[in-house]
Formats: sequence, structure tokens, C-alpha cells
Amino acid sequence: MEAAILLSLSILVVFISSLLFVNSIEYVADLMKWSHTFTGAVIAPVFTSIPELFIFVVAVFIHGGHAGSEIGLGLIFGEPFMTSSISYFLVLLAVLLAVALHRIAPGQLSFNRSLRIPFLFVFVLFPLVLVPGIVHVAALQYAMGALFIALYVLYIRTVMGEKTAEIHPPAEEPLINVLLDRRYSAFIQLALSAILLYFGSNLMIDSIEALSSGGLS
Repeated sequence: MEAAILLSLSILVVFISSLLFVNSIEYVADLMKWSHTFTGAVIAPVFTSIPELFIFVVAVFIHGGHAGSEIGLGLIFGEPFMTSSISYFLVLLAVLLAVALHRIAPGQLSFNRSLRIPFLFVFVLFPLVLVPGIVHVAALQYAMGALFIALYVLYIRTVMGEKTAEIHPPAEEPLINVLLDRRYSAFIQLALSAILLYFGSNLMIDSIEALSSGGLS
């Protein structure tokens, strides 16, 4: 019972922090003159991946050993697969509902060309992550690690260089206006949302582990 309550609380914390994060990162992106593609493909994942990155570092470098490596690899493969699977399903569901409710016509659907670079990188490079896990050669694993870092830098530079002709409406003001200057409020809200995401994610992991093991009743 206690674990179920903690799980519900963690979901609420993650949901609220996600709302705060999206609201603040859009405002910050407007201030910094970032494109929406760059914000969504580069900046947002840096913050939203903090819990996963922390778990990976702890598992691989602090916990160590075979178990730590397995947890780290499982996180690398499992989290993107789960996220993309759920996201694509929700997008498809939203489109089908919009068409069914006559909000949009099938002929109005179009692909945002600015997203072609992120899709291309993910489609081509993500399968290569399997190579170091399958081929247990230290030199190859280090080389692949260096290659992925270099390609990520290239990815950032490529996305930053993407120009879009779309005109986006001004971003909504930060939900937390604790200061007179909205810019400071946006950055404070962004930091707060990242902290809440971290603690909410940790609480969620702990409660799920407790539920699966029956540690809390």
C-alpha cells in the first residue's frame, strides 16, 4: 500500500515537473533565439535525461561489476525503446482522433522537414549502439565511444545550423513569476523542474522496485 502511494506521488511529481519544464524551456528557447527543433532535439533531452544519466553513471561507475554493466546497458536500450514506442503510439492516436473528429483532414497532414536530421541520426546510429555490447573487444568499445561522442557533437552542430521558415507564436510566460523579470523566473522554473524531475524519477524507481519485490505493504 505504501509503495502504491509513493508510486502515485512520484507520477504526480514527474507530471507537474514536466509541465513546468516544457513551459520554461519554450520561454528560454525564445529568449535564446533557438529553433524549436534545436530545443526539442538537443536542449530538452539534456534535462529530461538527467535521471537516466545519473542511474547509468551510478550503475556502471559506482556499482560496477557485471550487474552494474547490465543495468547500464538495459537502461540505454530499454528507455529509448519504451519512450519512442509510447510516443509514436500517442501521436498516432492523436492524429486518428483529430481526423475522426474532423479537426484536420487527412490531406492536411505534413512532415516537418526540420525533423529530418534527428530522425536520420536516430535511424542510422542507434542500431550501432549494439556493436560494443555484442563485440567484447576493449579497443573497439573505446573507439565506438569516441565515435559516438564525435557524432553527437556533429549532430548538435547540424541541428543548430538547421533553418526553418516556420513562424511560431510567442512562447507562454513562465508559470512561476517569482521575480519581476520574467527571464529570471524562466531560468528558476527550469532549474526547479529539472530538480523535481530527478527526485520524482528516483521516487518512481524506488516505488516500482518495492512493488515488484513486495518490500513495502
